[in-house]
Amino acid sequence: MSVQNQRVTKNVVGTLVTQLLTFGMAFLVNLYLPRYLGPSGTGKVGIIASWVMILGVFVTLGTSQVIVKEVARDRSKAGPLLAAGLTLRLLMGLLTIPVAYLVSWSLGYSQEMRTLLLVSVPGMVVFVLNDVFTTIYQGREELGRYNRATLLDKVAYGIAVFLLVNFKAPLWAIAGVAALSGLLTFSYYAVGLRDLLKTLPLPRWEDLKALTVASLPFMGLLIFRTLYGQTDPIVLGAVATEQEAGWYKVAFQLVGSAMFFPMALIFALLPTLSRLHHQNDRAGFAALAQKALEVTLLVGLPISGAAIFLSGPIIRLLYGPSFAGAAPVLAVGGFGMLLYFITAVLGLLVMAMDRQVVQTRSSVIACLFGIPLCILFSWGGHRLWGNAALGAILSDVIVEVYLGIIYWRTLPRDLFNPTLVTRLVRYGLAAIPMLVGLSLSMGSSLGLWGAVPCAVIYLAGCVLLRCWSPAELKALRGMLLRRAV
Repeated sequence: MSVQNQRVTKNVVGTLVTQLLTFGMAFLVNLYLPRYLGPSGTGKVGIIASWVMILGVFVTLGTSQVIVKEVARDRSKAGPLLAAGLTLRLLMGLLTIPVAYLVSWSLGYSQEMRTLLLVSVPGMVVFVLNDVFTTIYQGREELGRYNRATLLDKVAYGIAVFLLVNFKAPLWAIAGVAALSGLLTFSYYAVGLRDLLKTLPLPRWEDLKALTVASLPFMGLLIFRTLYGQTDPIVLGAVATEQEAGWYKVAFQLVGSAMFFPMALIFALLPTLSRLHHQNDRAGFAALAQKALEVTLLVGLPISGAAIFLSGPIIRLLYGPSFAGAAPVLAVGGFGMLLYFITAVLGLLVMAMDRQVVQTRSSVIACLFGIPLCILFSWGGHRLWGNAALGAILSDVIVEVYLGIIYWRTLPRDLFNPTLVTRLVRYGLAAIPMLVGLSLSMGSSLGLWGAVPCAVIYLAGCVLLRCWSPAELKALRGMLLRRAV
């Protein structure tokens, strides 16, 4: 195995393990917190979280992808880019505090909602500052410290939330935990880059301007993707009820939790794919792209199937009868989940090939028709079914179909092997006994713990149906057993 393959394997496996552990912690928090807050309180948190995400895009300015790609191609740029990134985000972060107050005041939010928003903004600022450190490690393809920092942040945040809920803390106190756990992570990152920080140059106006200009295509992409992706809870709070916004939040959290897998792949593979494209290594790029999509389908299909066919039992088991309205939302979101998995990988490839202008243009169009579609569908869902959240998630799926088509048409036709379709069918057949077993386990004392043996059944089915060739199984075994350097 080449040094490059070993590095890629080490980064992918390490990031996946970390994401799996943090997924477990996030899942526990997302299970525990809604039960404490109830549908209405969960809806309030969802509305505020959406505003924080939207404000955060204007703080990052799309600089993350630029820093990763530049450092991946030239390691000597790490210092100036770190200085410029921290400076830009700190300045923009300070500006978001008065903007957050103006937003909450202009929309006529209650004092509780205003306090929630103002307390949440500092946590967002600390998070985006940490992200600058993350981009340096990612660009260097040195993800070990990032993985440990991520785990530290999630564990600290989860423990703090459990303690606050146990002591019946108010919402604003829970919202403020993110800033404290973020500061702990910031310190850990800074220690890891202390040698670089000692020689860190003062940011020059030319560097700030160059980074901002280079980030404009990514900034446009992030702004419009975030707008159409985060406006649903805000729309639900305006045209429906906070309870319906709460149903949407818990369903979307479950869908979003499963996204840890494609996000881990994107994080680990972006610098490598970017470098392969820059080196005009078409064969290496195509091989890695094919494997990324194959593995994404392998993981995404059974999770999507569980959300579609077992949404009712999952919601009742996790959140109780007060969240029953989230079940149809999760079922529709399960179909969207598989689309999200595929679109995430396709978007990664488009970005690695320096075609982010396509992503920006498609995101603008998606935003222009996605937000009105969300308003219309949410209003219709509230009037027809008493469930605006169902209408909102339907609009999300339509937008994701559009984006997937655009990304697919942008990529070279010969990038993927036609065997992908065959593998998808075999994955689907292997998932059937898994779903049957999971349905039976949820009606027993096992509950969701039955997912563990069912996952083994699914993998066994994949082997029996020859979803992978003997050569691929041998290569995978070598990747897992051989020590990475």
